[in-house]
Amino acid sequence: MKRAQNDKIQNFNNCNKKPKLENQITIVNDNKSCLENLTDELLFEIFDYLDTYHIYKGFYYLNKRFKNIFINSTIPEAINILPMSKSNFENYYINIILPNRNRINLLRLTNPFTLDAIFSPPSIILEFIRLEILILDNIQSKNLSKFFYCLRSLTKFHSLTLSLADNIEFLNDIFSNVLSLSKLKYCKIIYQTKNDETPFSPFLTIYDRSPIEYLIIDGCFPFDSLNNLLCCLPRLRHLSMNSFRRSSSKSLKLDLRKLIIKSYDFPFIVIVKLLHFTPKLTTLKFDSFVLDEMNMKLFEQSKLFEYVSNTNTIKNLEIRNDCLFKQIQLIVNLLPKLEYFKSGMNRKEIGNIIRFLITKPNNKIQNLFFICISETPKICLREINLLIKLENLLNDYFIKYINRDLYLWW
Repeated sequence: MKRAQNDKIQNFNNCNKKPKLENQITIVNDNKSCLENLTDELLFEIFDYLDTYHIYKGFYYLNKRFKNIFINSTIPEAINILPMSKSNFENYYINIILPNRNRINLLRLTNPFTLDAIFSPPSIILEFIRLEILILDNIQSKNLSKFFYCLRSLTKFHSLTLSLADNIEFLNDIFSNVLSLSKLKYCKIIYQTKNDETPFSPFLTIYDRSPIEYLIIDGCFPFDSLNNLLCCLPRLRHLSMNSFRRSSSKSLKLDLRKLIIKSYDFPFIVIVKLLHFTPKLTTLKFDSFVLDEMNMKLFEQSKLFEYVSNTNTIKNLEIRNDCLFKQIQLIVNLLPKLEYFKSGMNRKEIGNIIRFLITKPNNKIQNLFFICISETPKICLREINLLIKLENLLNDYFIKYINRDLYLWW
């Protein structure tokens, strides 16, 4: 694959390495006259430091000139659906994505709900006639077959990154569909298997031959099927395969934007101290944590706790094991900028926890708009939906149950 193509994908997936304005631009009428004095060329230079959505949010509604600059530029060609509320997404979809679908060459979806919103019906993919790069995160495998059929008709499409939300048992459907894309040059597949078991081998034949040159498989792939796979990839130039049992040390970035702690019963005080020295951290994942309840109230009032609460930039938090209500209350006080929260929860406390998180007590976590409850019974879908409606907690939301995980987006 050409270096330019690799660079384009790498730069997009690692956009945090490029200097960007982290705060969302808000529309301030008093600044219009200052902005009006800027030339179009200078505005385009400013836009280079911003994501398409931030440009849309900050400039699209200022006045007719800025709106025309946006519409007539090449900006809408790359669409990265950032974490956002449901109402913001719907406006963005109507004003930008739909009108520019025949111009978009790069599309990234990171929310399991947005795939349904954009590709419903699936044939709408055919209208993305210039689509070259498609990145799908947290997607259900059962929804893929209907999209692959339409992707085959896109003549410019050559790069696919696929991250599956549910556990995989049979690999055949995924790999057969991927190999059927006659223009595909780059492919990255990320999946998990149940309890780290080896999935059933894909059944591939010489008719599954693919033009793929760059293949990354991040998941448990059966070794005895490797030769069979390679026979279907005569043009392959780069192959990377990685089991889930492999060390995750690479997840720890040098700039400490993301931290994964692989340790059970990690002391909460130590987590706070780590956050004190990692102020740019935006994503935090750990298995579980323990509280020193005797001293926790005193610690919560300490200068260290107050400092970390005011300075940390954690937006995404995932806790693998169950959290008690009192633990979540402590998390809310520590991480007020939280947008996405995933955790197991005590079955008896789920209702109180959801009510607490949605109502945003004491003006905490005002930015939260996405909750995932992991490993929860399906009956909770009906119970939480009923709770929200009876208590009128939310007016506009989506709720979905995927592979024992319950997702709530508003």
